[in-house]
Amino acid sequence: MDRANFVPNNANLGLLQGLIEAGLSDTVIGERLGINRSTVWRWRARLDADLPLEDGRRGNSGVHKVSDEQLIGAMGRLEREPFASLELVNCEGNFGVTTKTLSKAIQQRTDIRFRRPAKKPQLRCANEVAWLLYAQQHVGRTPEQWRKTVFMDEKTFSSTKDGRVGVWRPIGSRLDKEYVKETTISGRHSIAFWGCMTGDGMSQLFEVDRTLTSPQYLDILDNWFYPSILEHYPDEDEIFIVEDNSPIHTARVIREWYDEHPHLR
Repeated sequence: MDRANFVPNNANLGLLQGLIEAGLSDTVIGERLGINRSTVWRWRARLDADLPLEDGRRGNSGVHKVSDEQLIGAMGRLEREPFASLELVNCEGNFGVTTKTLSKAIQQRTDIRFRRPAKKPQLRCANEVAWLLYAQQHVGRTPEQWRKTVFMDEKTFSSTKDGRVGVWRPIGSRLDKEYVKETTISGRHSIAFWGCMTGDGMSQLFEVDRTLTSPQYLDILDNWFYPSILEHYPDEDEIFIVEDNSPIHTARVIREWYDEHPHLR
């Protein structure tokens, strides 16, 4: 039982009284029930003073303000639309309680939590298959091969107007597809960089034009990337390069440049 979820109802207090009367220490009882030793001591003091062990919290009648049926209805709504507003769910369900009360009931009686959703670009089914096949082809690579593997790409950083959005999801399901919010690149202000990382670490960022062309990329490879790679790996017969299929990377002039440097695979 979690400390935050210990409720002094009849069942829990009956168990607590039984452990006290069995002669167990406050520490042992606290460990068994998942509560603080001081909490056990306070209930023991009430028992020693012949006071009843009962839930004395204000306004607690032992009856949930949100019934089990209402809670199941709210959970069904959030399961179908995890990005739905809880205010809207409460209004549509006509539960007769405040949204704060409904939120508290969900927090205390279910494993659903309101969190900021993970974000990732939309990935088509064909891309998912291609990525999986690529991973399977390279699953047997050695640590030494990964050490001399270079991942490189361009990245544009943009300002956006996206507001904060939350999602109701089960604990531990942050990256499940139905709870992830897909993103798009947008914004009035942006700046682009080229960079790379290897099994030995990262490189410095190289600022580039947002409309980077293959001749400009060739200049980066020739005058910045290749000298730094030779300095970093002076005695390697082969170095592995990982790029995406951007038209800049697959242009004929870039393929010809790689043909002239066969140790870059």
